[in-house]
Amino acid sequence: MNHRIPFRSLRVVAAASVAVLLAACASQGDIPTANLAVARTSLAQAEADNAPRLAPVEYQNAREKLVRADEAVRSRRYTDARVLADESAADADVAQRKARAVAASNTAIDAQRSNAILSSEINRPQTTTTQTVVTPVPGVAPGTQTTTTVTTQPQ
Repeated sequence: MNHRIPFRSLRVVAAASVAVLLAACASQGDIPTANLAVARTSLAQAEADNAPRLAPVEYQNAREKLVRADEAVRSRRYTDARVLADESAADADVAQRKARAVAASNTAIDAQRSNAILSSEINRPQTTTTQTVVTPVPGVAPGTQTTTTVTTQPQ
């Protein structure tokens, strides 16, 4: 029995294989440059708002996803890189918003403390001391005096 595969069939199979490979590569698309740039910008803005200190978990998640997106680009997994870059940007935005909220809350707490201190100063009992000093005036008839009143308040 002769089981030869016709040359024509081999060409069709080869062409189909090449088409499948090209389709797989094409489905990865182009390098997601814009997505990566947005993620980097979002991280920089979050860092400027003290997210590493005020929202460390969210900020670290965003950084790790950007690192993974860069690794995906190097591996030519552009779809994965695009998804990771978008997730990184979203996490960075969350970190930035949380950092701003924590900073605003801290500012409000500081203002409340300052107001409490001022209020206690205003409501503190004020005591005054009045002292009258009688001084004789030289060259004036006895019995004529100058009176000076001094009022002091405690500090």
